[in-house]
Order: sequence, then structure tokens, then C-alpha cells
Amino acid sequence: MEISYQASNWGYDSRAKREELFADEARYLLVYDESIQALHPLKPLVGFVHFRFLDDDGALVLYLYEIQLAAKVQRQGLGKFLMILLLLVAKKHGMELMVLTVFKRNAGAMRFYTERMGFKIDETSPSACRDDSQDYEILSKSIAKKK
Repeated sequence: MEISYQASNWGYDSRAKREELFADEARYLLVYDESIQALHPLKPLVGFVHFRFLDDDGALVLYLYEIQLAAKVQRQGLGKFLMILLLLVAKKHGMELMVLTVFKRNAGAMRFYTERMGFKIDETSPSACRDDSQDYEILSKSIAKKK
């Protein structure tokens, strides 16, 4: 992610990133490689999801900060599984929206979120506000209410 941020309008600030990752509000789903021998006490971390529960002007939001998967576990359905799991977590906790930010140049991620996961460009996204100077989009998806 550091390379993506360095190439963006935002730049990369390691101190700010550390604060973001270790904030009290930060929540994680961790993915370990269970294929390693059972005798090995530490299973390697092969992915994680960083998210937070937010109140965004009265709307209850699960905000996806980042999803990271090691190359060896990509394109196997794990990303989709984690996104579905996050949507279920959001629904369970009464969230109204799931929101995320994606860099425009990350065409693969944009396709994944919009075409496979059903996210739309949010009304607060720069492009929705006719600001084409930004290199990111804010995507969102409504969470169905529990019946």
C-alpha cells in the first residue's frame, strides 16, 4: 500500500499510518495460512482487513480502510469471502452503509468492488461532486435492514 499512497495526491506518512492502524477504533479480520504443518506454533499471516464502525453525519457506517492479501492467496475467492463477511458484520451491528476508498488507477480493485460486490460511487465521492482533480473514489453499498 505504501507504493500506492506515494503515487497518490495524499502521499505516504508512516507515522500517520501507524496511528491509523493502532487507533482504538480500528478493527481487524486476520487471515492465517492453515496449510502449514500443525506442529508449527505460528501460522503465517496471509491477509487482513482493517475497518471501523463510524457515525457519518447520523448514518451508521462500516468503513473499510484496507484489505490486504498475500499474492499466494489472491484470486482464489478469499477477497470476496472477506467482503461478504464484512457485509454480514455490518448488518449484524445495524450499520446502514459499507463505505471504502479506492484509487482510480487501481482498475482491478474498482472492477472488483463495483462489478462483483455491487458498490456504487458514493454521493460524497469527488467525481460525484464534479471534482476530477482527485485520484480516488469513495464507494458505498447499502446494508439491508434486519427483518
